[in-house]
Amino acid sequence: MKLTSTASIQRIAYSTSAIGEPVESVTTASSGVACILETVTGDEHVILGARGVDITHLLICKPADVTEKDRVTIAGTTYEVTLVDNVHSLGRHMEIYLKELRDVR
Repeated sequence: MKLTSTASIQRIAYSTSAIGEPVESVTTASSGVACILETVTGDEHVILGARGVDITHLLICKPADVTEKDRVTIAGTTYEVTLVDNVHSLGRHMEIYLKELRDVR
């Protein structure tokens, strides 16, 4: 399988401001990770009158430093990481499940 895209892995860290508010900081843990992205499922929902779509994707990539607390950006779209699997623990490739949230207007 040819890895035709590249991804950036974003690490999220939280701290507290001087007045006690939570502060989110984002750093790039890895960039230029060779990958391929496939759509797995899509689900439309309505919450308090607002329509949205949850889309699950499978990202196949070379081994990278990724956790379930990270985000992945591919071609300008950011995804939440929901599961990281080092397939059969062989270190040849990883399967990372991602969730894309979209508002439908």
